[in-house]
Amino acid sequence: MTSMSNRQRIQAFNTVAQYDSKIAVRTSQAARSDNAAMKTISLLTLTFLPATFLCALFSTSFFDFTPANQGQPAKWSISSKMWIYWAIVLPLTITTVTSWMLWQRKFPVQGLND
Repeated sequence: MTSMSNRQRIQAFNTVAQYDSKIAVRTSQAARSDNAAMKTISLLTLTFLPATFLCALFSTSFFDFTPANQGQPAKWSISSKMWIYWAIVLPLTITTVTSWMLWQRKFPVQGLND
C-alpha cells in the first residue's frame, strides 16, 4: 500500500516537473526573441544617434525655402556646404557602430547563473 502511494507521488512529481520544464523552455525562447529585438533597436539607435546629434549641434539651415512671390515659383535650395555634414556624420556613425560591435565582442553578456 505504501509503495503504491509513493509511486503515485513520484509520478505526480514527475508530471509537474515536466510541465515546469516545458514552461521554462518557452520562457527562454521568449527571452531570446526579446533579446534579439532589443539588439536590433540598439543598433538602429546607434546608427541614427550621431546624425541626430550633429543636426542639433549645427542647427544651421542647409536647406533654404523661398516662397512664391510676384509670379516667381517657390524654390528649394541646398547649401553648398552640405558636404560638411556628411563628411562628419558618416565617419562618426561608422565609429559609433564599430565601437559598439567591439564592445559586444570584448564584454559578452553572461547568463545570470554563470
